[in-house]
Amino acid sequence: MAVLPVRAAAAVAHCSEILPAKTFFLLLALSVLPEYSLRNIPGALVMLSIILPVLNEEASLPDVLARLQYLRQQGHEIIVVDGGSHDNSLMLAQQAADKVIVSQPGRAIQMNSGAELAPGDILLFLHADTRLPEDVE
Repeated sequence: MAVLPVRAAAAVAHCSEILPAKTFFLLLALSVLPEYSLRNIPGALVMLSIILPVLNEEASLPDVLARLQYLRQQGHEIIVVDGGSHDNSLMLAQQAADKVIVSQPGRAIQMNSGAELAPGDILLFLHADTRLPEDVE
């Protein structure tokens, strides 16, 4: 069992009632304890499901998906949830994601739809205009 520093214990007390356990643990591991990576989280091998809600993201989607391919090669998965795009977002996602679905528009609806399909131990919700830090393993 890992011993958490005081700042992490405070985060647990504050966030654990608000966030689902999978999402909370990722935030704790990657934000509060920056020395953690997806490889050295105590306990075992961890599968990450990265869920991207998109709507007309043709311009930014290729870059964000390209930046996530190294995680996919490590056994993590990418799920793109399209909210009814009128551009080529759906086609671009199908080329670089493990699962691509269409849902009703609305970020919360799309995020929930992706979470329902996600088998990962940790769910990471990432918007198409957001980049993970370069040192995330």
